[in-house]
Amino acid sequence: MKKLLANVILMAVGFISASAQYFSTKEYQNLHYATTGVREADITVVNVDRADNGDINVIFECFAKGPELEMIGGQFSYPMYGSYDAETDISRFTVVTGEYMKRFILSLVKQQMLASLESEDDLAKLPEVMAQLEEAVVVNGQLDVTIDPKAKQGDKMPDSNMSIVLGTISFVMNIWNGKYLGTETVTVPAGTFDCIKVEYILRTKNNGVIEKKHTIEWYAKGVGPVKSVSVSDSTGEENVEELQSID
Repeated sequence: MKKLLANVILMAVGFISASAQYFSTKEYQNLHYATTGVREADITVVNVDRADNGDINVIFECFAKGPELEMIGGQFSYPMYGSYDAETDISRFTVVTGEYMKRFILSLVKQQMLASLESEDDLAKLPEVMAQLEEAVVVNGQLDVTIDPKAKQGDKMPDSNMSIVLGTISFVMNIWNGKYLGTETVTVPAGTFDCIKVEYILRTKNNGVIEKKHTIEWYAKGVGPVKSVSVSDSTGEENVEELQSID
């Protein structure tokens, strides 16, 4: 379960969006992504709330599939949230909320327990066990990327953090040491885009074991994530994710 939980969170971070209208605000628009040899994902804009003062709040549904999710049928979906503050011209994209992550963990544990039940008595005890687990799972924080389109090249991005504790399982994730790298034109299968370029370290601590992924990402105005390149410190493995199409 530890490995699956780590994979789910890492996948979510791979679909970060950003900035003052640097995420899609066209309702029901679908953005299709592929990561080299690893996974595919679709991000759908499912709700856009535009306030009178110019603020924007967007709910996205991400559907991902890949071999690292074999334990739960090879695929799963989860919500992500984008927000734009018209007064500051700053956007925040919440990749994983603490509330969602807790619900996901409990659902995963319940599936595994149902698969291992041996009697009617075990089934009858399940609600009590799940109630105890709900108390035991503690999730704090959330994973955000905050983009200021007025930031200068080299300016720092705010960090964000999430911690999860379930019995002997302890998992901490940080979007850390981020900075703005200016603008760049990028060509991917979906087309050519003028982008804001950012860099950060995705740092995870799983029961004392620390792993880091150096990540560079490009975001296009009105679209969101166009390309992401991440390199693992421990293995040197490089993953390249690109926007394939928009419909």
